[in-house]
Amino acid sequence: MLRSALILLAFAAGAPLQAQLGSRDPEFAKIPFDAWIAAGKQAVFKWNIHLTKPQLSVHQRLFAEVEVIIDGVELAKRRGQGQFVIFVQIKDSSGVSYQDHGNIDLQKVEESVKASNITFSDTAFFLPGDYSMDVALYATGTKEYAVKKSTLHVAPLIGDPLTGSWSGLPPVEFRPVSEPPDSWFLPRLKGRVQLNAAPQHPQQIELIANITPSERDSGSLRIQDRNLSFLIPALKVFAQTEFRNASLSVSLIDMVKQKIPFHQENVTTLDWLSMRSSLAAADPGVIDVKSLEKSMQKARFFIREINKRVGETPSSKVLIILSTAVAFGSEQDLEPLHLETPTDAKVFYLRYQAEPARVYYGPQQPVSRRRGGRMPGQNISLIGPPVDQLAPVLKALAPKVFDVKSPIELRKAIAAILKEISAL
Repeated sequence: MLRSALILLAFAAGAPLQAQLGSRDPEFAKIPFDAWIAAGKQAVFKWNIHLTKPQLSVHQRLFAEVEVIIDGVELAKRRGQGQFVIFVQIKDSSGVSYQDHGNIDLQKVEESVKASNITFSDTAFFLPGDYSMDVALYATGTKEYAVKKSTLHVAPLIGDPLTGSWSGLPPVEFRPVSEPPDSWFLPRLKGRVQLNAAPQHPQQIELIANITPSERDSGSLRIQDRNLSFLIPALKVFAQTEFRNASLSVSLIDMVKQKIPFHQENVTTLDWLSMRSSLAAADPGVIDVKSLEKSMQKARFFIREINKRVGETPSSKVLIILSTAVAFGSEQDLEPLHLETPTDAKVFYLRYQAEPARVYYGPQQPVSRRRGGRMPGQNISLIGPPVDQLAPVLKALAPKVFDVKSPIELRKAIAAILKEISAL
């Protein structure tokens, strides 16, 4: 996805086709792109490209970014003259092309842009392999263009715990541009990871995602976005798993409003539109008076919901709980869960622990980096991971707890959970 923090970027992605046909962006037909790449003569722009190191995403696919860095002077000189268009073409080892583009509206460029370097990034998911990359920068008003070439090697994961999960995926798939909550789920992404689990005996699997922020984080949109940008992709990966000899249901739990805003039985394809509406309504910055009055019973509500699920028939049940570390607050009744009926339910608690936050203190605060400038020195301290009071509440169910801070730790946890489910 092409994006900029300084300039509004209009974006149009080429529609993905079958993997063997690549992905063609119709905007490329409007320019002689191949001739530009083959020709030696081009405009002298002050710009560059940089490829980030491929890494694993929380969606459990490898990704890399093409960073396009443009000197703001180039935009300022062409203010009001059409658009700057960035074309990105990636070819796999078979020569199949995958294309994408983005636009900068030069009508909206301000004179002050010349003091900055403008950086865009186009994100794509990759299979392991070797790729060539061609990037063109085109000024529609002056008909100037410039091109740059690069290569990218995407290494396979060493000791991959989920071998075969990328079977059938296209070698390249550009990540669609979106805002929360779509940016968490990526509903327009066509590729689907291939996972499966086949328990020995019939099982009912309940996947529960806690969308409630911890007490100290309540009301923070930034923290809510960080947490859900990890938990929702994790939920999506589990929901895409093919469970043989088992049924899957998915629920969201909102402990502040004491609701189950989303529930779907017998999931084969997750109903994202319904879940999206539920997530959009669960705004942590907007808590009504009635919800505030109930907030002191969050722990009790969670216990009731878990008891309800483990007490239902059939007794062969698996609970997978996805959550951040939860601190309920000093006023909460934190007695551990007492089972109302005996159960042999298997419980997995996948606990997302974000990396310790960096806190800046002193007379100066971080500032945006400008061209030729340097970030001023700062005093930095780290805040440790939050205390979790959810695991003790679940103690009676003997949950297996997985602490995850990164996509690779999530991948290992998913592999371990699916392996245990297959052994039931």
